[in-house]
Amino acid sequence: VQADIPADTTPLRSMDRDVKSRTLAEAEYQGHKILYRRANKVNELIVDGMVYDEYVAKLERQHQLYAQIGGHDICAGYNGSKSYILVDGDELVSKMRWY
Repeated sequence: VQADIPADTTPLRSMDRDVKSRTLAEAEYQGHKILYRRANKVNELIVDGMVYDEYVAKLERQHQLYAQIGGHDICAGYNGSKSYILVDGDELVSKMRWY
């Protein structure tokens, strides 16, 4: 009997591949491509080309974006000095932000 795996988060939309954007952090986890980027005034958590969460702000403050995929908690965010991506609480990548 398989343990109860929570349902995946429903994506908000497909990522816009044509919009000008800046990659804040990216990682690969069990075949999933995780991208945390800023496009215009929106920070997006993208997994496999789908936007799952977003943070809209002119001035960026500390924040976290979340998605649940395949039973894993995926989190991307900014802590005031670094961009990071976590899966199930484990840090996959963390990048100093100089801007």
